[in-house]
Amino acid sequence: MDVLEYWHPSIKWSGFKQGAVSERMWGYFCQLVQLCHAHGHWQKVTQDVRLTPPRSSVYGPESKYQRNKRRNEWKGEIMLAYSSATRSERVGL
Repeated sequence: MDVLEYWHPSIKWSGFKQGAVSERMWGYFCQLVQLCHAHGHWQKVTQDVRLTPPRSSVYGPESKYQRNKRRNEWKGEIMLAYSSATRSERVGL
């Protein structure tokens, strides 16, 4: 699961009991739980980045090029987080 490449959930597996479930199904269940946590994480990160306005320039007045470059970097962070959330959604299908 490449969606877990940049973030890995810390799950207390002691709260889960395998019971009569086979090892194979248990493995799939554990992957599903991790995938659900990853999706929730990346969805929250995307929302947080979207709600944070682009940082202002520390160098005073800036040109149109500098302003657009800063805005595009901000949008890039949003797209990175969004693509991670989207990949985690698609893996679950």
